[in-house]
Amino acid sequence: QVAGPIRATGGGSKSPVWRRIVADVLEAPLATTSTSEGAAQGAALLAAVGLGWFESVEEACRDLVTLNGVIEPSPDSRVYEDAYPRYRELYPALAPSFHALP
Repeated sequence: QVAGPIRATGGGSKSPVWRRIVADVLEAPLATTSTSEGAAQGAALLAAVGLGWFESVEEACRDLVTLNGVIEPSPDSRVYEDAYPRYRELYPALAPSFHALP
């Protein structure tokens, strides 16, 4: 069980279309963080916990990570679930063509 929205950071999270697709595919709320450097922030949070500045990673995140707007899955998110079996069926047949692309 996920506590709160899934968090997204980095280049793809800047795109409203991509955030919508991810929220719909995962059928879960998605929030962006205030930083575009998620890996660096994560490393800093772990270091702060390791230095004893925070009791836990959860506490550090609660105090230092700021979430921006949350996108809820749309009512149309089921379309991905319905299409996924077709994708799984077609992919093996199409994979050689994908790999041949430049």
